[in-house]
Amino acid sequence: MWKLVFLSFATIFLFSCIKEKSIELNFTEIQLPTDLDLNDVYVENDSIIWVAAGKRFGRGAVFYSPDFGSTWNKVLDYDHEIKSLRIKNNRVYAISIGNTLQWTDDNGQNWSSLIMPGWDFFSAADFFSDQTGLLVGGENFGKGIVNKVVTGTNTSIVDADTLQHELTDIQILNDSTIIAVGYGVILRSNNRGQNWIPDNSRGDFFKAVSFSDSLYGFVIGDYGSMYNTTDAGLTWNKIKGSNTFFNNNNRFTDISFINKDYGAVCGKKGLFWISENGAETWKPVTNLPESDFNKVFITQNYLLLASEAAKLFIVNKP
Repeated sequence: MWKLVFLSFATIFLFSCIKEKSIELNFTEIQLPTDLDLNDVYVENDSIIWVAAGKRFGRGAVFYSPDFGSTWNKVLDYDHEIKSLRIKNNRVYAISIGNTLQWTDDNGQNWSSLIMPGWDFFSAADFFSDQTGLLVGGENFGKGIVNKVVTGTNTSIVDADTLQHELTDIQILNDSTIIAVGYGVILRSNNRGQNWIPDNSRGDFFKAVSFSDSLYGFVIGDYGSMYNTTDAGLTWNKIKGSNTFFNNNNRFTDISFINKDYGAVCGKKGLFWISENGAETWKPVTNLPESDFNKVFITQNYLLLASEAAKLFIVNKP
């Protein structure tokens, strides 16, 4: 019994060492013209904001603001939830639940689509420079999906793989290396997704991956774990373990690093932390509402948070 108590308190002490004194930051709260939750946010050229929105088993939408949130246009209205966005080479991709990948090359005025067989819970995608891409998703924790598609002149689905882990996020590091994460697994491919090598990391439902360059990356889990890599995902180091009985308030949803030092993590019930030293320490931001933050995006001067109930928070950098 004493050994169990000692180990539990040691875990709390170890975790508390990585948090600095909490801070308060100026922010603007924007209510978008919808009743949908905001699932993703992306900023182009420090002025254009893209937002993906939706409700599970409900409708989805993509919103576009040309003036950093002053005005909004709904540029895509869809039958199913839009889970995420990916922007590559001025093309905006909308990843949704269902069987359709959509994209626009003209700020949402016109949309192209690729209809795939079946009906799946896609959650994220990433694309190579040749407009070949991979969509990931899954359901019920144990079913994972990786669809390989071409969105160039001749659009097509090249291949569809199934895995034993539901997948939630993916990032292409270079022309061959890919990292994907999901239920209890961090995967790495060094041949454009032909084969996947699992890491030894376990014990969480990994929700997001963020690489600031081709070497430095981070992964967070739904139940509070955090890992980093300095070698393009060949090895992963545990920064923080999953929540314990005594410390169960950290429900992460997303992480973003713009270089190897500066990053942010967001989560449920207003969780929002900032690091300026590569996740060695974190500053909790404590004056934001207790909303469920789904996505964080970092610009030169601001941090943007996509939240439930159609709310977007634009936070001034400290």
